[in-house]
Amino acid sequence: MKFRIVALVLSLVFFSAPALSRSDGGRTERENTSTFWLLGYAGKSTNEFIWDKRATELVNTRVPSALSDDVLKALGGPPDPVVVEQGRYASMSACRPHSCTEKGFLWVDTKTGVGLGAYFVSDALRLGSNGISADHIPVQAREALISWLTDHDLQTESAEFIGRSAGRVKLDAAHFRAKEKFHPPPAGPAFDCRLAASDIEKTICSDAALSAQDLALNELYNTIRQGNSTTVARDQLRTLQRDWLKNRDRVCAVADSVAACLKDQYAAQYDRLNNWVPTMPHRP
Repeated sequence: MKFRIVALVLSLVFFSAPALSRSDGGRTERENTSTFWLLGYAGKSTNEFIWDKRATELVNTRVPSALSDDVLKALGGPPDPVVVEQGRYASMSACRPHSCTEKGFLWVDTKTGVGLGAYFVSDALRLGSNGISADHIPVQAREALISWLTDHDLQTESAEFIGRSAGRVKLDAAHFRAKEKFHPPPAGPAFDCRLAASDIEKTICSDAALSAQDLALNELYNTIRQGNSTTVARDQLRTLQRDWLKNRDRVCAVADSVAACLKDQYAAQYDRLNNWVPTMPHRP
C-alpha cells in the first residue's frame, strides 16, 4: 500500500512539473524567458539598463569572463539608446567613462536568451559569447553590431572571438567593419558636391563660407545627437533638422540673393541647435 502511494505521488510530481527543455549551452526555456525584461528598455538610455540590478548578472552569464568586465565597464559610460529590433533583439552600447575611445556593446536575443558582447579599442574588436560560437554568429547580431560600428565610425582592423571556455579565434575583420559613408572635406560642406542636384546645394558648394557653415552645422548636429541617449530625443532632433532643411529650401529658393539667405538660415539654425533641449515625455 505504501509503495502504491509513493508511486502515485511521484507520478503526480512528474506530470505536473513544467517542462524545462534544454537549449543554448544548457540553459532552460524558463531561464531564457528571463531576458524579456530587456524589451522594456527599448528607446531608453543604455545607462538606465546598466543601473538595473539584473544587468550585471545578464552580462556575466552571456559574455565570457575574459570579456565581461570590459563590456560592463564600457556600458556604464556615455550611452547610446537601447535598440530593439523585431520586438525581440535588444542591443545596448556606450563608451567607457573618461575613456570614450573604449566602447562596449551587448546584443541579446530575448526569445532564446543568448547574447553577444563586444569591446572596441584601438581599431581592435573583441567579441564573446557563452551561448554562440564564432562560426554561428546570428545574422541579427552581426547587423546590429555593424550598425553600431557605422554609427560611431569605428573602423575594425582586427577581430577575435572569445568562447565560453576562454578559447580565442581570429575573425576576418572585413566581416565586422563599418559601412562605407561619405567623409566631408575639411573645408566642407558636409555632403558630396559631386551629387549636388538642386540650386541650393550648388550654391553651397560654390561658396566657401557657406560650405564651412554647412559643415559646422552638421558637426554640431552630430555632437548633440550623440549627447542624447534616448530614441525620443534623437527623433525630435532629427525632425527639427529635417523641418529646417525644408524651410531653408522653400525660403531661399525665392530670395533675391540665395547665398545671403542661406547664410542667414545657417546662422539661425546653428544658434537654435546650440540652445535646443529635447522635450521628454511625461512619466506617470
